[in-house]
Amino acid sequence: MRPEQIDAIAERRTPEFDDADDLLVYEFAHGYYQNHHVSDDIYDRVRARWGDQGVVDLAGLIGYYGDAQCLRSPDAARRQVVERDRGALSNSDSKSAASRIKYAP
Repeated sequence: MRPEQIDAIAERRTPEFDDADDLLVYEFAHGYYQNHHVSDDIYDRVRARWGDQGVVDLAGLIGYYGDAQCLRSPDAARRQVVERDRGALSNSDSKSAASRIKYAP
């Protein structure tokens, strides 16, 4: 991903994608994480693009990486989100939101 796409996500904006497939994956993941539900429209578009196996694979990958982050270090994951949100809300410096995200070892 490009830094401006990461910044957009950190600032809770939809990033711009040059590739329609990338946008579709983002929309699927966004619905999955934000609403705990993927809309019928997005589900149908993913299914039309990659088939039933693609829907299962995409949901599995999203779930796997989300769980892996939390299992790696729940406290570090929580601190990362708090620091990211704090930085995005008080964006008074010239550093991008992507550069302010702190990753725990």
